[in-house]
Order: sequence, then C-alpha cells, then structure tokens
Amino acid sequence: MDAATTSVGVASPSKDLILTQEASLLLHVEEQAEEIKKVMVRLSDEKMKRDAEIITSTKGIGDKTALNFLT
Repeated sequence: MDAATTSVGVASPSKDLILTQEASLLLHVEEQAEEIKKVMVRLSDEKMKRDAEIITSTKGIGDKTALNFLT
C-alpha cells in the first residue's frame, strides 16, 4: 500500500477500498482451498493410503498430484 501511494496512478479512496476487499477475498479463497486440500488428503489417506504412498514415492509427485491420479 505504501508503494502504491507513491507510484504513478490516481489516488482514490473507492479504488483503495475495492482493492483491499479483492485482496481480502483472494486470501479467504486461498485459505478455503488449503482447507479443502487438507480434507481431501485426509480422506485419500484413509481410503487409499497404500496407493498414495506408491504414487508419491516418485520424485516430483506430491499429495495433490496423487489425488488427481487416484480420483
């Protein structure tokens, strides 16, 4: 925000509010996505633990990619 106030552009309280709200919404969506990922990983571990272990033992394949293969 400090850099934005001294950069080229138009200072507008309404634009500041919109930007702040959009950033807040983005952070909230990212938190929800992380929460969903954790639930999916937990469910995957419960139902397909052995398969997930085999897939994730391959270098470069993590939990998300294993879930894509198993679902």
